[in-house]
Amino acid sequence: MNFPVSGTDIRRQFSERIVGQCTKSQKLAHETVAAMIEDLSVSDWPEGHLIGSVSELRQRFGVGRKACQEAITIMQTRRLIDVRRGVGGGLYVTRPRMSDTVDALVLHLALSRTPLHDLRDARISICRLAIRSLIQSGAHFAYRTAPAVTGPASGSTFYRQLAEACVDPSIIFLMGILDDVEQRYVAANRETTAVSAEIHIDPLDNAITQAIRAGDAETACLLVRNHVHALDGFSEDQSMAQTSFVRTTTFLDVKKSSGRLAGMIVEEILAHDANESFKLGSEWDIGAHYGYAVEIVRPALRMLEDLGIVVCCRGRAGGVISTPPRIGTVVRLISSGIAGSGISSTQNFELASNLVIEGVRLAAERNSGAPRFLNKDLSSRKIVTLIDLIDIENTLLDLIANPILAIFVRSLALQTVFSKTLPGMTQFPPNLASAMRVCSLEISQAIHRGEPTAAVSAAERKCDLMRREMAEGT
Repeated sequence: MNFPVSGTDIRRQFSERIVGQCTKSQKLAHETVAAMIEDLSVSDWPEGHLIGSVSELRQRFGVGRKACQEAITIMQTRRLIDVRRGVGGGLYVTRPRMSDTVDALVLHLALSRTPLHDLRDARISICRLAIRSLIQSGAHFAYRTAPAVTGPASGSTFYRQLAEACVDPSIIFLMGILDDVEQRYVAANRETTAVSAEIHIDPLDNAITQAIRAGDAETACLLVRNHVHALDGFSEDQSMAQTSFVRTTTFLDVKKSSGRLAGMIVEEILAHDANESFKLGSEWDIGAHYGYAVEIVRPALRMLEDLGIVVCCRGRAGGVISTPPRIGTVVRLISSGIAGSGISSTQNFELASNLVIEGVRLAAERNSGAPRFLNKDLSSRKIVTLIDLIDIENTLLDLIANPILAIFVRSLALQTVFSKTLPGMTQFPPNLASAMRVCSLEISQAIHRGEPTAAVSAAERKCDLMRREMAEGT
């Protein structure tokens, strides 16, 4: 595979395919944000670097005052820049903190009404990766535990300790996100969630630790599923749609009027059914309803557009319309965090591959005993370019049906897109394209038939094909 130098258009095309391109035409502010992020990403995200003044930004990107201010508002909401006023002021590069990333993910999961069992399955997958990494590296794991854990309000440090023991920065980062999400949920719902009886987990801890020391990954991975279920104590079908859950986040900066208004609109959207799109009215209607001037309404709507929560349509039948939340902003935030963890391109590929394999396993296990009809769209797809491969991977992520794992995989892929070693759009050798297409179809069939072993085997073969091709290309 030849790796030509990638240009701006190719990077943007890849990134849009990965995070999901908006079906509506983007505003000038969003285009400016995309250009700014691309500049920062290819410059290795120079945290603390002075970008320039607002006037310099307008001149550089050729935008007016309003579009520039809206772009700055979006960048501030994503925690990507810090605006300093006075002498020595200007726009400075920042990197989102873990709490910012968790806030954004919490908001997305609540708006998409993600069931809690998806959080469990994602954590099980990361735990399994940590276990295999521990055994492969020969690292020591000794869990420091209290005698008992009392219901869901207490929680456990088991997951983080397991991730930290494997000394893989990306696994530690992703496990930290999942642990913080659950702790936010527990804190927000402590008063309304019944506290279960005391759960003694020492036997499970000891059994997992012994299996890891014995190098028995299969037993340890089987035991960790029971461990996660024992500690959570929540109903399988319980959703993350509680408004109280969203109010614990600070992602929408309520210290600013536009952020406060955006939060109010989010609560209004949460009061409706997840799949129900409805019209909030015009900018003037929204301002009159909540008591804000248009100068506050417009940046608030740009924030929500950036989060994929609303679209603003022009014309007589236009207005502000709610939409199912898109994942773009969350993916970009997590991708930035992964880049900051110091993960190499090789580690990136291996982690993304292993997450897909674990997701495939979970999806096939979920369908075990209840086979479904095949997805006819996948069988008709062909792999000629890297874009084709991304499209097929997106289809497989949909089949996995775990939004959290899909967000993690897309974040890793996006971080690769913005790395300097990104391969350009290239023609795949016919034999490679054919073999990968066969593997993808086998994965799809195995998931629908509920055959985990076959699904994992096909996914591993596909990853090995890409691994060898990448090695030859370098």
